[in-house]
Amino acid sequence: MVSNFIYHIVPESEFKAGIVGGNYTPARFEQDGFVHCTASREISLLVAKDYYGVFLKEGNADSLLLLQIEAGKLIAPVKFEAPVPIEGGGSEHLENETLFPHIYGSVNMDAVVDNGRLQPNGDHFLWPSTMQHTR
Repeated sequence: MVSNFIYHIVPESEFKAGIVGGNYTPARFEQDGFVHCTASREISLLVAKDYYGVFLKEGNADSLLLLQIEAGKLIAPVKFEAPVPIEGGGSEHLENETLFPHIYGSVNMDAVVDNGRLQPNGDHFLWPSTMQHTR
């Protein structure tokens, strides 16, 4: 079963670099074989903290984007599976045995309906204060 919306977190410069011919492919796609996503706001924020905490500590000038993807519009298949942690990340997002949506192919841009910047707050992030329609 695919939920209505799923979320993908990515540095803005990586997102822009990954768009080719109306599709987005993350930098880690060849290594992982799928696009890492989450299915809820709460888990998205935990993933941001676990994997992008260094992003905050380094004072990175790049923005961290949250893409809201309408799962039903995706051309590539989505499978809800056990987490596949990325080396060097935290584990707080893994504590509740949640299944994660993995997209097995590039993300067609018409499925990315909104995006917003995750807001740094201490050692974690807050949900974007505004979301904008992705074109």
